[in-house]
Amino acid sequence: MKAHRFFACSAALAATAWLATLLHTLAVPHTVSAQVFSQFLQTRTPDSPVAPSHQLADEEVTRIMQVINPIFQGAITLDTAPGLLRLAFHDSGTFNGKTGKGGMNGSIRFELQQGVNVALAQPLAVAQAIQQSAAASGAVLSLADVIALAGAAAVFLVGGPSIAIPLGRTDALQADAAGQLPQPSSSADQLIALFGGNGYTIQDLVALSGAHTIGQSHATDPKGMLDPATPALFDNSYYRMLLQGGGSFPSDRGLASHPQTAPLVAQFAADQKAFFQAFTAAYQKLCNQGVIFV
Repeated sequence: MKAHRFFACSAALAATAWLATLLHTLAVPHTVSAQVFSQFLQTRTPDSPVAPSHQLADEEVTRIMQVINPIFQGAITLDTAPGLLRLAFHDSGTFNGKTGKGGMNGSIRFELQQGVNVALAQPLAVAQAIQQSAAASGAVLSLADVIALAGAAAVFLVGGPSIAIPLGRTDALQADAAGQLPQPSSSADQLIALFGGNGYTIQDLVALSGAHTIGQSHATDPKGMLDPATPALFDNSYYRMLLQGGGSFPSDRGLASHPQTAPLVAQFAADQKAFFQAFTAAYQKLCNQGVIFV
């Protein structure tokens, strides 16, 4: 078992003047609005890849928090949030359950030429700028850690849950094998097989699909917002749209009619808290599958 350092975005949700009364902001302890970062030493176990062992000195925690807070606040905005969340999905989505390779490892920087990664150059540049600014200020983070944390912060910024993110990932030195990411044309059966083979439950699949509640399609057809009702708000509107026959892609629409996924679509459409809880657990798994911690 290896010990590694990590930050955790924990659960203090507070409305701020920065985004008026609608949205939430990224902040840290010792500031007015608290999206909390903590740093611990962690011990990985088969059952809990981020089980805590002991907390670092308060002085070091405070120093790191003070470095990270203004950098993330300046970089993650309503404009950049959807792209940063998509970047997190595409970097981590290379995990292959059969080989154990891939996952959240920063390899996306070698994979921009792949068709599935269209329009990710700008979000990647934002993540790399965050990494460079943090390093220049004395907080050295891997690109994988920055991407994982930025995706969680993006969700929180646009009204979603606060998600604890362990840090300490190592960055890959080359591209991961292609072909693991789901396709917009995938059927529900294909998605269930793909996700199941990579260690995800059906609930994980349906919850992660809810990320389509923000942002826009980058496919040639169709263009437009993925959830026209609330395109800049992380909520359960996506699932209500599916129940009404909407959805940008077959991979979305199929979830509402498949016998194994339809009950979860209905549950999340009726219960946003249940969606947030499921998404939190699934995103944490997404960010940890296949990861090599230092």
